Amino acid sequence: MSLTPGQTVLSHHSFESPLNYQNTLGDWTFLGASVALRQDVLLTPNVRDRAGVAWHNYPILSDNFEVEYDIQVRGPGRSTQRQGFAFWYVSQNFSESVSESMFKAKAGIIPTLAKEHGVNLYGFKGQFSGHAVVLSNVVPELKEPAPRAYFLSNDGSRNVAANSYHMGKEKFVDFPFRNAGVVTLRVRYQPSSIKAEIKKKEQGQWTTVYDGAALVKSGGFVGFSADSGPIDDVEGEADRVSLLKMTTRHFGAGSGESVPEYHPQAQGKAAGDFIHQHSLHAEHNEESHAIQELTHMVFKLVSETEPLRNQLKQAVETLGTRISKLEEHFEAVKSEISNRSGHQLDAEFNAMKRELNSLSRYATTEHTARQRKMESLEQDLSQVKTKGTGAEHDTIKDQLKLFKDRNEKLQERLKTSSLCSA
Repeated sequence: MSLTPGQTVLSHHSFESPLNYQNTLGDWTFLGASVALRQDVLLTPNVRDRAGVAWHNYPILSDNFEVEYDIQVRGPGRSTQRQGFAFWYVSQNFSESVSESMFKAKAGIIPTLAKEHGVNLYGFKGQFSGHAVVLSNVVPELKEPAPRAYFLSNDGSRNVAANSYHMGKEKFVDFPFRNAGVVTLRVRYQPSSIKAEIKKKEQGQWTTVYDGAALVKSGGFVGFSADSGPIDDVEGEADRVSLLKMTTRHFGAGSGESVPEYHPQAQGKAAGDFIHQHSLHAEHNEESHAIQELTHMVFKLVSETEPLRNQLKQAVETLGTRISKLEEHFEAVKSEISNRSGHQLDAEFNAMKRELNSLSRYATTEHTARQRKMESLEQDLSQVKTKGTGAEHDTIKDQLKLFKDRNEKLQERLKTSSLCSA
């Protein structure tokens, strides 16, 4: 990093990943979905309905400085998710006016922040006093994919909400920052003007977002905010927004910043054992790395699974509502049919079932009786055959007459049963 004469790098307002307490991690406050990881600072994960803030705790004591930072936005191809993020230089210390509980992950966090706390501009309050460079995904008035870089300026008198009509009237330039690799933004602040530029890191051509008059006061705070859009916007994933690097240069006299320096604990008197002699100088160890990795894994698991659980819950509730509506429609159709036909369909259907059951029982009883009669007839025929082949020839006529009488009676009964069934 080269410096021209008169430039000073504000070390506490600059960083390169990874952020840790051996450099400047202690100078920042992270809220909501934002967290410092090993390879970058994650502003928002690729999960919808998330908001995050990375805010510097100490002011910049200059009205003549420059901030340059690298970001990377990765997500699905042509997304219409109403998501975005911003870099701020404002008079208020945002981390002192909000709490971690406000940004706690829960269903509907983005509309809740806007309605209850006034946080309606990509993780920040739309009624701010200062300046911001905002990158958003959707054109407010058209609601179609159109990545843009906006320059916003406010003295606290206006409330500029994300994707609103007022935001669409601000200074902007179309710029394809999504899935474009690393993108660099540079904002030059001077007492009476601001110039904001953007480019793809691998290309040398800067695109001007804004270059004009603006009132810049010393003592403002810098920070980043983002949200991944409402959960009911579109299906699929949101964008993953990462902050890779930040460099702040001060022009002019003075230090440009006033941040308490970290002084490591003075080495105590040796206690005569190996652990005491070396533990004061241990920067990292196996346990701390394992805990850090576990923390990141748990954070990722919660961030990715909680929206899915909420979506599943909403789907079940929607299905229950649709089933209730279907039952109501069915009852209405049944009532309309009854009214138009003049018949009580339920009563007639129950009567029909009773008649069918009665006929079934009667048919079963008659079938059993007929089967017994046929078996008796077979027995009589066997007896006649046996006696006809024996010595008692004089009784054959009597047996045949008896058989004839029984047969006639059986035919009469069968005829009577058929008439009853008909």
